[in-house]
Amino acid sequence: MSKRAVTSHLAGGTGGPFPAAADTGKHVFVSMQLPVDAHGRLVDGPAAQQASRVLENIRLHLQVVGLRLDDIVQMTFYLTDLADLQPVDAALGAAFAAPLPTRTVVAVADLPVGAAVGVEAVAVRY
Repeated sequence: MSKRAVTSHLAGGTGGPFPAAADTGKHVFVSMQLPVDAHGRLVDGPAAQQASRVLENIRLHLQVVGLRLDDIVQMTFYLTDLADLQPVDAALGAAFAAPLPTRTVVAVADLPVGAAVGVEAVAVRY
């Protein structure tokens, strides 16, 4: 099995030395994405709006390797306020066709750049 780093320069970066995603051939693991634009600036707004930008960043990274959002099988949401879960679920769930990917929710005290939400994802080639 080989592994290669994947990054779309149209999406905001993860910061530091780590790639935005790793492609193993069968699976693509997308590092936690934040609601930032291509220049790394926070896209301000409510958590649902931030979640939409996060999903766009994930989509851009997957597009580099020929995958789509519907290839995602698992996501982990990181929220600074669990009261935002329902609007974030609605914003992200609307972007997928059935069956939806699985998801895990983790409450955190803080996220980089003052974000309210971060999401990581695993996509599969069928």
